[in-house]
Amino acid sequence: MGKKTINYEKRLQQSRSKIKKQKPIIVIDIGASQLKVVQMKANMEVKAWGTVAIPEGFISQGRIEAQGPLADLIKKALSKHRIKGNKCALCISGNEVIVRELVLPEMAPEQILENINYEIISFLPLKHADYSIDYKILEYIKAEDDKPDRIRLMVAAIPKVMVNQYIGALKKAGIKVVYVDVVQNSLTKISKLISYENNTMSAAENICIIDIGARTCEVVILSDGEYFTHKTIIKGSNDVTKLISEKNEIDYDRADELKKRENYFNQENEVTKYFENLFSDIDRTISYFKNRKHGQEINKIYITGGGSLQPGLIEFCNKRLSTKTEFLADQLKNYKNQKSKDSFAIFSQAIGVTIREDI
Repeated sequence: MGKKTINYEKRLQQSRSKIKKQKPIIVIDIGASQLKVVQMKANMEVKAWGTVAIPEGFISQGRIEAQGPLADLIKKALSKHRIKGNKCALCISGNEVIVRELVLPEMAPEQILENINYEIISFLPLKHADYSIDYKILEYIKAEDDKPDRIRLMVAAIPKVMVNQYIGALKKAGIKVVYVDVVQNSLTKISKLISYENNTMSAAENICIIDIGARTCEVVILSDGEYFTHKTIIKGSNDVTKLISEKNEIDYDRADELKKRENYFNQENEVTKYFENLFSDIDRTISYFKNRKHGQEINKIYITGGGSLQPGLIEFCNKRLSTKTEFLADQLKNYKNQKSKDSFAIFSQAIGVTIREDI
């Protein structure tokens, strides 16, 4: 019989209602090289946002190595960008964050986490007790053939020591963490916000979001308006800066300025070869999706992240990828001008975290 029928008009109306109820919140996003802070007003409007550079040695592979200095940096960032408040949401990412899709027989809510704990153990490099585990129900699937009613879940497992390190640093900065979110869920919520703002929510659309960061590229694919799969690719815009630096025999900072100003996509060079390799990894993720969805195509591709702002990249994407590629910020009414669009690309993950309820 397949999936339960979803009333998309009803879902859209629910989305509008929940967006209107969004409360102001501060989000802290501690990345590989930058600390990002965002303060939201009600109704998904940005009050303030900004970044500060994270010095070498503060963070190593997602783990905090200097909690006290990081706390001071957080206070500096909030003061610099005139953000006031003592509560925040926290965005956590990194190779140690495990996000998986699970399908389980439909069961009572109190049984779900117990069964998740049993199913996810094979994905965890550390002991099960060393993780904080949470989940989100993505879909209810009706019985078919000999299978019972089932539920499809997004499950996130974060090492407790990592969570405690981040919460501890924020506590030292005078900030209480209200909730924690992960990149995959954040980008999913941003996609739903697009549906809300553009008055569309269709079962027919499969969306791929490519978030190019400093050290990693997050590829998240949604189907029927919900998370379906993702891939974290260990390639990022810092690698491109290093290529330019080595090719031109200039220092890193100078190379970074060139990367932001010059179009390296007009001819074949080290930069285009690098992105060809990146897109080959993205192709494999899209192929995996197509195999799982019996040949369904990706209908839309959006790019975001600081690395997406490289001059000429969007045109290169449209030549290289089989589906039209657009900037994620271009889909949102509040981010149409160039200045706010560029800022949104940098802060997109953090803004997604501010969406507290599922929409």
